[in-house]
Amino acid sequence: MLSTSESLLIRIRNREDADAWSRFVHLYTPLLFRWARQAGLDAHAAGDLSQDVLSVVLQKAGTFCYDPNGSFRAWLRKIAINQFRLYWRRRQRHELLVGESWIAQLPDRKSLESTWDSGYCLALLAQANVALQPNFSPPIWEALQEWLRSPEESVESIGQRHGVNIWTLYSAKRRFMKQLRANLAGLIDE
Repeated sequence: MLSTSESLLIRIRNREDADAWSRFVHLYTPLLFRWARQAGLDAHAAGDLSQDVLSVVLQKAGTFCYDPNGSFRAWLRKIAINQFRLYWRRRQRHELLVGESWIAQLPDRKSLESTWDSGYCLALLAQANVALQPNFSPPIWEALQEWLRSPEESVESIGQRHGVNIWTLYSAKRRFMKQLRANLAGLIDE
């Protein structure tokens, strides 16, 4: 089960809590990497940027105070955008030496934030989806996933195709959504 951002943030303030840091890195590295790739970085630079962001989080986690009215995601996004800008400044300095300027390629802040928000939600949903799969039998899981991807298709036809009773499928969807909300509690803030 995914930890809530509040409990995870409290735990990562303690640098000795290896489990919390492992969970944080596991949860947020794919998200940071994906965001950096969507912002136009190659895989190597995206990996470096992800590590830079995690390094800053490690440095600042001890002083970060969780505010239930605030937004952890906004704080993390601010760190990521600042690291992204540092990356581009370093790259621009390097490229100026050889006569090219990369500053024109720097995405605007609104574009970066939009990419971040959608990437954040998609990454968390994908991880929650993987975590929930073992709670369902394969035919029910496949039927449920198809139904969620194609809501316009009738439940009856999806159920028949996978050999699942429609009432079992309705029950599975209700259980899935309840577990999904519990897994994402506190992670999708705002």
